[in-house]
Amino acid sequence: MEYHYSVLPPVTVSALSKRGLIPVVSAAGKKNANLKSEWQVFEKLSGHKKKVANFRLKILAEIETMQRLGLNETEAVATVCLEHEARYNTGGGDHHNFSRATVYN
Repeated sequence: MEYHYSVLPPVTVSALSKRGLIPVVSAAGKKNANLKSEWQVFEKLSGHKKKVANFRLKILAEIETMQRLGLNETEAVATVCLEHEARYNTGGGDHHNFSRATVYN
């Protein structure tokens, strides 16, 4: 028997998402996909700034996924921030040090 990932606990979905086993689609990315001028500005950025922007988009997509799974905004932000903070503190991946206030802004 197979189950849709949306019936799984948020922690499980988050783990599967990080492994690339669940598609994470950002509504923000869909809305801006057709706006050439915004993409032209992005393409002119330095490699570092593009990397930071992509990381931030990934954070927002993870938060949106958590909200679709039933967490409220506060819980979703807290969950994602704690996971990335833990990875940052252990030196794992390309994670940046950021606070919940940064995400809310």
